[in-house]
Amino acid sequence: MKLARTHLFKNDFLKLPESIKRRSEKVLRLLAADPYHPSLHIKKTKGEVLKGYHNVFEGRFSKSYRFLFLIEGDTLTLHKLLTIRTWASRSERLRGEPLAESALSSLSPAGIHLE
Repeated sequence: MKLARTHLFKNDFLKLPESIKRRSEKVLRLLAADPYHPSLHIKKTKGEVLKGYHNVFEGRFSKSYRFLFLIEGDTLTLHKLLTIRTWASRSERLRGEPLAESALSSLSPAGIHLE
């Protein structure tokens, strides 16, 4: 599976503390290799969390940092990084459900590729 990122994600990533950057790189490698791994805490969000998108997923870099992504074919597109405070304070936030294996059934693990 390939990983792509938006400019917004890239800008958010550059602002992270170094310890979280190192952790996030490990998490993204694991996401590309095994999106079902329980340590990722992947959940499908409900409603329109990203404007114009309804098929948005949430994952964790740590207890304090979350990321939002879309599944597009064999590519996971990383859209946004949020702190848990920012994420929880958003009035439109809706709690997601755990990711079902059927949501990624057509995807096969591969190396991590940030485009």
